[in-house]
Amino acid sequence: MSRTGTITCIRTHQHIFTPYGKTIDTKTLDTIIRSQRKSKRLTIAELAAHCNVGIRFISELENGKETSEIGKALKVISRLNLVVTITPADTGIMPEGQE
Repeated sequence: MSRTGTITCIRTHQHIFTPYGKTIDTKTLDTIIRSQRKSKRLTIAELAAHCNVGIRFISELENGKETSEIGKALKVISRLNLVVTITPADTGIMPEGQE
């Protein structure tokens, strides 16, 4: 069984938290990104130009494309003044002797 992490998304001025232990999905992420873009009164084309990515990439990201490039997605998230925090789903403490 693989370890998964929790992604907590925090919006500036308006906070959106995913509960600890819950994994955010692309549908939730796309809603957050679209909402933040619109709150900044940016068009998809303006955000794409600001992030140096294509219009199609922003559109696909906002529509929950699961195979979006993580580097580009993080650039968009950062430019929208959003923060992504990744924490282990478990305590991260290994029993003695299993390090």
